[in-house]
Amino acid sequence: MPYDPELRSTPRLDLERPAPATRESLVHLAALIAEGFPGGGVRGPDGSGRR
Repeated sequence: MPYDPELRSTPRLDLERPAPATRESLVHLAALIAEGFPGGGVRGPDGSGRR
């Protein structure tokens, strides 16, 4: 996760404020976590993980 001052400025995260690289890392982290849930890891038609 890249350093981003927006991540420490408030306890509530607004996903529009961090830098694009940070947002991408947060989405990737959420996807890794979601894979642990039932039905996680299901891929969409293009293989991206999006349905």
